[in-house]
Amino acid sequence: MTYLLNRWSGIGNVATDPQTGNMGDGSPWASFRIACDRPYDGDDGLDADFIPVVAKWDLAKQASRLIKKGRLIYVEGRISVRGSKDGIGPQIEIHAEFIRMLDEPPQGVSRLNKSQTRTENPRFEYAVSRDLSSEQGDSRTRRTGPIPANGGRPYRSPSYNV
Repeated sequence: MTYLLNRWSGIGNVATDPQTGNMGDGSPWASFRIACDRPYDGDDGLDADFIPVVAKWDLAKQASRLIKKGRLIYVEGRISVRGSKDGIGPQIEIHAEFIRMLDEPPQGVSRLNKSQTRTENPRFEYAVSRDLSSEQGDSRTRRTGPIPANGGRPYRSPSYNV
């Protein structure tokens, strides 16, 4: 039996400020690059890969507000390979499903909404609270933590014959 996995995670500095836009259905997206160090045999022993990252839905809104060039972040997501625009090679990018800020936000950017409390280690994670009452029917239902890339919509896994 074969199980398939498409998972990527990395820590790096944001190399470009996010570019934002809307998809055909009006959903927001944000695109940026992160520089991830990798060792090599050379003078200083380090080089960097510049990896394109795309965030969608609610994650894109947070990314466009909080992510700035130079910030240290952790990204989890899946690798997406598409045909190239110039015909030279495939276009590879990470579709982010989770982003965690690993440094302090720039001055003037609030990490928390007014209704939130601080996390135990605010340098390691920003907290996002979203009232799910409109979706769940209960005004007491709350989720605290980074918003998943799918905007809180239920995940539908493919069915496999196991």
